[in-house]
Amino acid sequence: MSKSVKAYLEVVTSDGKRTIPLSSEPITLGRAADCDVVIAEPFVSACHARIEPAGSGYVVRDAGSTNGTWVDSASAKEAVRLKSGSSLVLGQPGNYQLRFIIQAADSQPEAAAAEPAGSANENLLEVLEISKVLLSTLELEAVLGRVLDACVRVTHAERGYLFLHEAGDLKLRARRDDQHDPSSAQQVEFSRSIAVRVAATGRAEFLTDLDGVSPRDKTASIVRLRLQTIACVPLKIQQRIVGIVYLDSHQRAARPDRTGREVLAVLAGLAAVAIENARMVNERLQNERWSSIGRMAASIVHDIRSPMAAMRGTAELLRNRIPEPAHKEKLNVIIGEVDRLTKLSSEMLEFSSGAQPLKTESVSLTAVVQAFLKTVEPQIEQHQVRLDTSLNLEAPLWLDRQKIVRVLHNVVGNALEALKPGGTLTVETCTRDDRGVLAIADNGCGMDSETAARVCEPFFSHGKERGSGLGMAIVQRIAEQHGATLTIQSAPGLGTRVEFLFPMVVPATASR
Repeated sequence: MSKSVKAYLEVVTSDGKRTIPLSSEPITLGRAADCDVVIAEPFVSACHARIEPAGSGYVVRDAGSTNGTWVDSASAKEAVRLKSGSSLVLGQPGNYQLRFIIQAADSQPEAAAAEPAGSANENLLEVLEISKVLLSTLELEAVLGRVLDACVRVTHAERGYLFLHEAGDLKLRARRDDQHDPSSAQQVEFSRSIAVRVAATGRAEFLTDLDGVSPRDKTASIVRLRLQTIACVPLKIQQRIVGIVYLDSHQRAARPDRTGREVLAVLAGLAAVAIENARMVNERLQNERWSSIGRMAASIVHDIRSPMAAMRGTAELLRNRIPEPAHKEKLNVIIGEVDRLTKLSSEMLEFSSGAQPLKTESVSLTAVVQAFLKTVEPQIEQHQVRLDTSLNLEAPLWLDRQKIVRVLHNVVGNALEALKPGGTLTVETCTRDDRGVLAIADNGCGMDSETAARVCEPFFSHGKERGSGLGMAIVQRIAEQHGATLTIQSAPGLGTRVEFLFPMVVPATASR
């Protein structure tokens, strides 16, 4: 490093911001108290990484950490040379920020050229407040709302929206405008092109004085909404982008300075941590719930299968020997109910047994669908509905044939129950965005948004007197095993569309 140039490591934690000069001696970063830079986060190793002088600059080396070291979102498995402005992540983003800075020797480090003390203190208080909320609750919606409030205050924006990636699209999870409730029926109008670009690239964008921008450089939404200032930052967990924070104003405002942008990045990082924590807690609770259900179901099924088999056999024997039609009908009812209990016990046992390994092979999804539809032609005729097919997927997929047939049985069965005579059942296969699509739709009774959101929960049954509530839970599990995305669109009186997006490559969970 030249004598006229100095290097610093800027460290932002819940205790504040500090700037550490770098010299000819290496420094260590980690969770242990004897490290030169202590980052007290659970995913940071005791001695996580080292910054060392190398030639005319500095490099960072991972010190054998558990969760890895990242430089500008790239994995630093080997020594990586640091550039001015490079950001460092130890393990995963958290309540801290590390940045490498190069400054001329006769100038103050960039960290010292901060905004007015009052504003800096306010920003620090915002970060501390969100950190407290994050540590005190696992309620994701509450944390996301508080993060968005802080982002709006830091940028002095008029409106703010927080979106998460769900089912291949950006779903609104928090809003700060005239309609605070994310579920409000009022449609959100914003610059979707900017939001989608930030969600795709992971790079924040800050635009101001849009009134002076050439019309050809403006999107239709910017012109229609008369926006003057836009700030959009990604929510990142390591290299994975889970959502964005979008802020805008109709009034001309100053572009956030470096410190303001850093505060936004820290707040976005806190939101990402909250999302990851909530996901892990939900997964653990779900696994524990399924484990308890499994133990109970296995015990019940084992105890009742033999008595049910004896009841059915006795009823069939009596039905064959009793001549009176009225008595035969009663025995048919007994046999039907025993069969229903047998099916229910089998579903409970299947569900409780967990996700069994896939027996995958390269198959034509269209051929599987065609073969299945032939087997259910009698049911379709019995329900007096019209079948409309559009089977255009030619490329083979890596699938477990029997489990896909199970998916078709459950979803098509639900559709037939929802349809009235004269209704239409639609089955489609095609390719979209390099993914294989299977869609099953009906124009039956449909569901409200709350029911549609819960329909894949175990033991949640809607509109069925004899439903077990496990059919769609099993469907969702099979879709997840195949690496497929499951979406359900429904509205009362308009019907339901269930769509699966399968990867065209072999998913990691597949076994040959």
